[in-house]
Amino acid sequence: MLQDFPPFMAFFRKQKSELSVEDKKAWLESGIEECKANELMPFIIQQMFDFDIEESILEKEIFSIPEKMALVFNYMDLFFQIQPNSTEESYKKAAVMMKNLRRFYDKKACLNAKHTESIIDVFRFCIRKDQLLSRNLERRVTIHD
Repeated sequence: MLQDFPPFMAFFRKQKSELSVEDKKAWLESGIEECKANELMPFIIQQMFDFDIEESILEKEIFSIPEKMALVFNYMDLFFQIQPNSTEESYKKAAVMMKNLRRFYDKKACLNAKHTESIIDVFRFCIRKDQLLSRNLERRVTIHD
């Protein structure tokens, strides 16, 4: 049986019901901006887009560290709460994976090693769709070539 990663805090799963639509949108957008500005984000992006890195290293260095896992999960969760639904096949696939991650998180306040591939795939999808962070990714690739 695969092991659960340590519990972490997902701050954007339950919104206050009294928030107006505009306030909820502003709250979610400020949350995703905080995620993008987090000092750990460049390291996480670098690790997650290193296609030579073993999944076990990502599990040990990111998914097993609550502060980093919370950042990854919150960013992905916010991305799908903010983005309009899309009929694009890659979007639908990532959205289904995220829904499964949310369902597990909502039950146990953590994710499991069985989710490793989904976490990586959804995070990469979100970063590639994010105009600011994908530019940083392109710049990093260009510099290293």
